[in-house]
Amino acid sequence: MAGLVQRLGELSLTTSAVLLPLLLLSGWMERRYRAESRVLLWLLLSLWLLLPVRWAPPERAVLTLPVPELAQVREEAAQPSWTEPQEPAPAPEAPAWTWGETLPWLWLAGCGGMLLWQAAGTCLLRRKLLRETEERPEDQVLLARLWRGMHGRPQVLRTEAEGPPLSMGLFRPVVLLPVDLQGEETELVLRHELAHIRRRDLWYKALLNLVNAVHWFNPLVWWMVRRAGRDLELCCDNDVVSGQDAAFRHRYGGVLLERAARAPAGPRWAVPLSGGAREMKGRIMNLFTVKKTGALLTGLCLCAAVLLGVLVTFDRAQAQTDALTARTEALTAQEALDALAESVTTTDKEISFTIPTAFESAEDWRIQISGRYQMGEDGAMSIHLIDNDGTTGRWKGGDGAYSVPLSDYELDCFDSLTLWASLTGEDGEEMDVQVDLLDKVVPDGSGPTATQPEPLQWPLPSYTELSMVFGTRVHPITGRTTSHDGVDIPAPSGTPVLAAASGQVAEAGWDESDGNYVLLAHDGDRTTRYGHLASVSVAAGDAVSAGQTIGTVGATGMATGAHLHLELTVDGVLTDPLEAYPTMTFSYR
Repeated sequence: MAGLVQRLGELSLTTSAVLLPLLLLSGWMERRYRAESRVLLWLLLSLWLLLPVRWAPPERAVLTLPVPELAQVREEAAQPSWTEPQEPAPAPEAPAWTWGETLPWLWLAGCGGMLLWQAAGTCLLRRKLLRETEERPEDQVLLARLWRGMHGRPQVLRTEAEGPPLSMGLFRPVVLLPVDLQGEETELVLRHELAHIRRRDLWYKALLNLVNAVHWFNPLVWWMVRRAGRDLELCCDNDVVSGQDAAFRHRYGGVLLERAARAPAGPRWAVPLSGGAREMKGRIMNLFTVKKTGALLTGLCLCAAVLLGVLVTFDRAQAQTDALTARTEALTAQEALDALAESVTTTDKEISFTIPTAFESAEDWRIQISGRYQMGEDGAMSIHLIDNDGTTGRWKGGDGAYSVPLSDYELDCFDSLTLWASLTGEDGEEMDVQVDLLDKVVPDGSGPTATQPEPLQWPLPSYTELSMVFGTRVHPITGRTTSHDGVDIPAPSGTPVLAAASGQVAEAGWDESDGNYVLLAHDGDRTTRYGHLASVSVAAGDAVSAGQTIGTVGATGMATGAHLHLELTVDGVLTDPLEAYPTMTFSYR
């Protein structure tokens, strides 16, 4: 829910940049443009405010890098980075209630309160107005003539309750006329109310009220809703007098003034005939004025709202990227080489390694992979899978994770296999690192080189109490019986979350259910997933070591409190994470 509230806040902010000048110029727009164009503009902006869509910048295209003597090197991930292992911070004594956890509930309370108020107001008003009503034969005859046999004929009733003529009801519209309406005045009023029903203005008002409830915290949305209601009345006035002469317009204007003088303006849940003195003055002037359509203005305003929303999202994504780059630029040349060496893995099928993001004081990378390969009776030969020992410019930090295929070779036939990487340090000194790839072999499920997978560490060493276990459960928010794909570990917000084993960050991002999450790929075809994080300190493509901090405990996504959601898959199959910790003792809430 935190992600939804964040998106709604962004929508309110960006749309307000368009709403504010429009509302300030609303008087000028009313004098210049037709009410129908303004109603369409408010409708499009209202729909935009109800679309919590996150516009993400396009992902960088996957590049293919040719590798001498073998097929190719492919880029597996974008924007890799390296984060130094961190010692777990001491856990706070009590859970801290943060604004990030408070705001979603505050928004939900305001939205729910608004919707409840609107629903209760509608029911009470309907009950009050329908308490003493009657059907008059002359009204039914007039209705049949004005409705002209169209589908969905409304009901017309006379009411003794005090108030202006109005229409209400979405599925079964009702026109309520005061008992004192007589003669031509009845026909003109009924024309107005039937125009509302034909135009689906009652549905329009319901949409405006929904937008107002969702964005109850934004005063500009309240202003827009009020302005849109005024423009609805002007549209109906235009429909009633369309094609009529000046005498008819004068009589209709007289009815508007008469009704405004007798009764106060109606409620926001219905479509009343009359309004305040200033509003009625504008409506009378509108009856005798010819205005432009304003289609171009509507299109430009909507495009501006969309463009601002996209720019804000792109700016936030760029800020996150800049922060990630700034964090990794602190690496020295030696730290970058050590990070590369730590990321190397070897299987029967490929050699994989990750180049850390570029940092200021280093020259271009130079990388070489070579070894001695047994050719049977022909003896051994030297093989260079990658030969880049004397050439700069081929590899650059930040290009991501690479794999060198071994499909043409048998790993058992290598007598030696080494990766050598070189950088120029801050003082101009040549620095290098060598990695014995045969010592970096991890199991891939086939071949004789497979070894036992690394045991998993508990990601929250100080917390072994569980609030939810693996299997079927009743969801605490939706109330539905669903499968629970992991275990939930309550802990104070901000507690460091540690990687259960060494591996690589397969995914790091946002999920509507799990909030901020990290997915790690480990040896033995295993993955671990960490959900509801308050913050994430790694990015896709990063190499991580066991016990390294990858984020902090939070309550993002669909969560009722601060906790870590931990999942485990083995060979692509969801598995109870507790099976990986047979010697640990857990308690349950």
